[in-house]
Amino acid sequence: ALPRLAVSDTAHKFPPAQHNHLAVLRKNRFAELSAAELEVQLTRIRNTVMQPGVPVGALTLDNHDNWTHAREALLALPGNAEKAQLVESAMIVLCLDDSAPITREEIWAAWVGNRWYDKHQRMSFI
Repeated sequence: ALPRLAVSDTAHKFPPAQHNHLAVLRKNRFAELSAAELEVQLTRIRNTVMQPGVPVGALTLDNHDNWTHAREALLALPGNAEKAQLVESAMIVLCLDDSAPITREEIWAAWVGNRWYDKHQRMSFI
């Protein structure tokens, strides 16, 4: 029989009350952003945006050819190129929602436009 090896790849659980931070790595240096700091910034953003915008993110659900043509038309309009670059150059897109829909119809109505489906690193929170 082969000798039993020590397990080196294990998962550790951390109590969320003491471990509620975001680790930020920059130039091989480590920094911490607390949940409170993050919450302050997200609350500021959530409170600043009062009226919904046009749900152009829904266009990213279409097939790639259709989305490519729609994207070109959107980028031709003033201000849209900068907004598209903001999303496309981001390492993560964080979607803040106002509700937690349950049914497929509620999800479609509430969430489909507040997403950028062309971006793979996407996180959504209520």
